[in-house]
Amino acid sequence: MRLRAEQIESHLAKSLAPAYLVHGDEALLSLEAADAVRAAVSDGPVVAIEVGPRATLGTLASVVDPTR
Repeated sequence: MRLRAEQIESHLAKSLAPAYLVHGDEALLSLEAADAVRAAVSDGPVVAIEVGPRATLGTLASVVDPTR
């Protein structure tokens, strides 16, 4: 599901997905969205992975599974 920055708060108030991938061209909006997701999780672990603007899916996969 794709959400715009202004939709994050209302989405999180209704339900939480198992995982979120936050990205965007504006760093501040991305940071605020990630903060909102972290704040919405009341129980369970939160794993935050931050990668740079030139990251690829391969980069992300190697962070999640270092054996790759």
